[in-house]
Amino acid sequence: SGNITGIQIKTAGSVSPTSFGNESSGDWFEVTRLFSPYVQPLPLSFDLAVARLPAGNVIADHFVEAEQVGYVLSGEGLVTLNCIPYRITAGDLLSIPANIHQRFEADEEMEILLITSPYYTPDMDHAGDLIC
Repeated sequence: SGNITGIQIKTAGSVSPTSFGNESSGDWFEVTRLFSPYVQPLPLSFDLAVARLPAGNVIADHFVEAEQVGYVLSGEGLVTLNCIPYRITAGDLLSIPANIHQRFEADEEMEILLITSPYYTPDMDHAGDLIC
């Protein structure tokens, strides 16, 4: 990666994914933080990441203390927001206000480009046992 007067270009393969959950129990997914002030000092107020969820897996019910905007790059599945299920597929856009309970289920492997504002930090992500 290079840095000239605030400009950054990251080459393919220069950013590694972080895995979450348990692969054998079906709640495994990974997130690649492309630009994140939490990971590296950047003059940004937001975080840009790609979440990848393998077919048949879930991102368990949780909520984030930040707004999120997502673009489904590939795949399809179900997102449940505050107990309301929505079918999502490649090309769909998501707008998720802060503190909304969310759960993702992949019918086929899904990749979602996510912008989180303010930028994501682990302390703003909370497991949620919302019973719908």
